[in-house]
Amino acid sequence: MTLKRHINTVRYGRTVGAMTHFIPNDNNLDLTPIMLWDHYQEQHLLHPTGLDFHGHSGIESLTYPILGEMHHTHGHFSSIPENDQNHTFVRHQHKLNSGDLLILTTGAGIVHKDKLIPRHGEVECFSLWRALPCGVSELQPPQYQVHTATQCPLIENNQSTTKVLVGDYQEQSSPAYCQQPLTFLDIHIMAYCRWRYPQQTQPTTGFLYVQSGSVYIEGRQVLSHQIATFSVSQEAIDLQVGSHCTRVLLILTQPQHRPIVRTEASVHSSDRFLTQGQQCISQLLPHFKSDHS
Repeated sequence: MTLKRHINTVRYGRTVGAMTHFIPNDNNLDLTPIMLWDHYQEQHLLHPTGLDFHGHSGIESLTYPILGEMHHTHGHFSSIPENDQNHTFVRHQHKLNSGDLLILTTGAGIVHKDKLIPRHGEVECFSLWRALPCGVSELQPPQYQVHTATQCPLIENNQSTTKVLVGDYQEQSSPAYCQQPLTFLDIHIMAYCRWRYPQQTQPTTGFLYVQSGSVYIEGRQVLSHQIATFSVSQEAIDLQVGSHCTRVLLILTQPQHRPIVRTEASVHSSDRFLTQGQQCISQLLPHFKSDHS
């Protein structure tokens, strides 16, 4: 008999304005290296919204807009300032449509700005942070990827549609890559149907978020806008849906036992690395002082 994975907690997030935070800063949900899962949703908008320029270091950030457009600008140094006095400033701009995916590997430090353009007055977007592996990876030169919705594989049958944003599912692989293995799936399940994630060879930690509808996991119901965290396991995940079609987002990664030193914007394994990241960000911010685009 195949063992099935159980959930540890089911909970709502903490909402501040249009943003809902699901993972507390002390990460007492046992999800390390996952550091953040935020849901941004706003309605009745007449103008673009978003965050002004700000910086991050030591994390891999995944941004997934599902309603509206996102205009993204970021800048970083071509090499680590501490190691190279001749480093140059590099700037990038991209437009993401609904369903596209942006991955920023912030490393030594990056500064960015995201402007959300409403569709029929609404925007909705998800953000996921994962701490970079301890050591030199925390201070590597930043990298980025943009993957359009059409580049992500879709697995369709008469019970569900699964979009593979990162990782693999049913022998279909996303072109997106992360510093360490990650699975990120966007799943639509029809009413009165089931969906299954098979048993794995290595244990993973992670969670499921219900964007709409509701789902049952081993008899326990998870409602719309709730997060369900999983125990660390390699067992299969079985989802069952009742009378309403349901959309869920599933995130799984390999667990890490590591030191965490963090601020609201950065995550590192030591005070020294955190200080280096903050210094890099402070050197980047003046490049955007006159930018009001």
